Amino acid sequence: MGEMSEFSVPPLTVDYDGRWVHVPLSGDLDEWVQKATAKYSATHGGNKKQIRALLAGAGEIARGAKDSVMALVLLPVAAEGIRALVRFCPVDMSTVGEDDDGWSALIGDLTPNSPWEEDAEITEMTTKAGPCRRIIYRTVEGEGNTRAITENVAYAWLFPKYGAGVYMITAFIGLGEARRWRSALDELAAAVELEQAP
Repeated sequence: MGEMSEFSVPPLTVDYDGRWVHVPLSGDLDEWVQKATAKYSATHGGNKKQIRALLAGAGEIARGAKDSVMALVLLPVAAEGIRALVRFCPVDMSTVGEDDDGWSALIGDLTPNSPWEEDAEITEMTTKAGPCRRIIYRTVEGEGNTRAITENVAYAWLFPKYGAGVYMITAFIGLGEARRWRSALDELAAAVELEQAP
């Protein structure tokens, strides 16, 4: 596609099902928690006090990450708690020239070197917003039998028209959780699209 444009945040939107709750990154957090709790419990049932606490915690975490433009939490069953917090983060790619260089730079930023890290698993995907790369990489902390494995899952899009890339990122402690919810993440990524101007 040639040269990148000047950087601007791509107008992304995503269609998601009832397992996901959108976390607004601005506005009155308490007011959102009350409304979101009522809406979630009306649809899914569950303990309102627990749901309120889960959403309040997720809201604080999501707002603490200043690089996000959108955040969603995976909350299929309130009693099981939040399974994932997914953040959408734009990246300035305006200084990158050709498409292939853009993908390499975008993916390279996600896979920093670490002595315990395995090679990243990269899968090409098709989404409503265009081509996407799913990047899975694991990090291990600790020594001997007390090592904890974190599976980091990121989806990356390149938008030359906006001079930008976008990451959809989350992480799981333990490989079982990562495998259990990977299809939900894939479905969410597939539904990401560029909002069309009216």
